[in-house]
Amino acid sequence: QLDFETEPEHYLNISAVDTFGLRSEIKVFKVILLDANDCVPTFLSNTSSNLDLIKVSENIKKGSKLMTIQAFDCDENDELRYEIGNFNIFQDSKKRLESEYYFNTFELSRFGKHCPISINPITGDLVTTDELDREMAETIQLQIVVRDKANHVGKKQVMVILEDVNDNYPVFVSPNAIVLFGSRIKENQVLGVITAIDADAGINSVITYKLDSESKELFNLDPKTGQLRARHPLDTRMQKVLTVMATDGAGLMTSDELNFILISRSRYLNQIQVSELTLEVYENEPFGVRLHKFKCMSPEAIEKCEFFINKAKDRTFAVDQYSGDLYLKSVLDREATDYHNLELIAIQGIQVHINKVSAVLSF
Repeated sequence: QLDFETEPEHYLNISAVDTFGLRSEIKVFKVILLDANDCVPTFLSNTSSNLDLIKVSENIKKGSKLMTIQAFDCDENDELRYEIGNFNIFQDSKKRLESEYYFNTFELSRFGKHCPISINPITGDLVTTDELDREMAETIQLQIVVRDKANHVGKKQVMVILEDVNDNYPVFVSPNAIVLFGSRIKENQVLGVITAIDADAGINSVITYKLDSESKELFNLDPKTGQLRARHPLDTRMQKVLTVMATDGAGLMTSDELNFILISRSRYLNQIQVSELTLEVYENEPFGVRLHKFKCMSPEAIEKCEFFINKAKDRTFAVDQYSGDLYLKSVLDREATDYHNLELIAIQGIQVHINKVSAVLSF
């Protein structure tokens, strides 16, 4: 079988013999094969696998060159062209949920159907076409396709792994109020847990908690777990605003105010009202929209009415402390959870109203 790629030329020694056995001189004939486009392009790689890994910093600039893809075709004078066949964007599931509080979205990526990396069809240069962000796209998987003039196709995978840069501040996600009912708080009693998250990775996402100096006189805060305890026994009605600081492993710090309210059951026993409320909320409601307005128990009373969200798994909802407006703080996703339960406390003088709210998500 003839093959231009392995032996493009052949030499034949030919002579003629007549019927009497006389032989002519030997003539040498040179046979030159013409190339047929029958080779499939193959990629040049430093590894034995058909996968290239690229690690780049997430703050790489738009228009930066990541690498050059090279392929070889054994056919003569063949022209190769490169393209991205398809792409996938992956993100750590935990970080995807946490990113809601930073970007108000549950999308895997802000890029949608647009690939943030392109390839030069002639040179094979991979170049960023958008600003990259590890918190939104941790790994980008590319299928690189190379074609020759006969439409023979070669394929390989390229994984672009974005390495973390500490570019996110901690964000508090626990409710900004702790309301306790009881006649007495013991020394070292656990009052609640303060939680903040950081969308960065590794040491950059490790949170350390701290109280302001004035709050330390009454409370202890575990720097690692965020567990809040009473430093001394507490046995009187108290409303205290604590300043809490959360610092990540690289030193970025966020502070927040936490309302701590102690309500004596013996004093308020006959003044505590409990009601239940179910709200139907559309999952495509924009964040910031007002969902409900809570009212004071006695609008004509002299004392001001204050509202607090006491129990909730996160800060998807927030309430205005003085107007009672309940509003949406983050974008909802019915596929992640189809309801939210929270406890809203309204305090007016010695009256306390506990609203147990169920927010049911609808299409």
